[in-house]
Amino acid sequence: MEEKEKKKSVWDNFDIVCEIEIEDIRSEIEYWKNTVVCYVLGAFPHFNVLNSYVQRLWGKHGINKVSILRNEIVLVRFDSEAGKNKVIEGGIYHFDNKPFIVKVWTADMEFTREQLYTMPIWIRLPGLDFKYWSPKGLSKIGSLVGKPLMVDKNTEKKTRLNFARMLIEVEMEA
Repeated sequence: MEEKEKKKSVWDNFDIVCEIEIEDIRSEIEYWKNTVVCYVLGAFPHFNVLNSYVQRLWGKHGINKVSILRNEIVLVRFDSEAGKNKVIEGGIYHFDNKPFIVKVWTADMEFTREQLYTMPIWIRLPGLDFKYWSPKGLSKIGSLVGKPLMVDKNTEKKTRLNFARMLIEVEMEA
């Protein structure tokens, strides 16, 4: 009995490579730009419970969509950048006495163990001399603690001068 010869394709001798350009994904980046990534540190609450918590906490800021990823990571998309920023500026959140980690979504964000074990914290720098309040000066000072992410509106506009306040991402021990 003769074996049938396998038909060869013109593609058999080539590695198929796909190159995605920024223009190919721009619409998705635009869609998710007003999104925060959230998770409860040390707990995995049911999605419906977490969704209800998020709606109560941030509903007034215009939540557009709440979605869940692997590892119980939740994406919360807002109608506007202002809504997203209000949430980020809101400080530290807690769910059932556990830290509720909230980060701004970025297009290059990967949900690796390293990224999950960083935590954004607000720090105050009381009595910081005004000459250090430039974006570059505050960034350098903040980098002594972790990765500077942003300053609050009062610091940016220099309206409350008794302390500078910055959001810094710090690494936690796993």
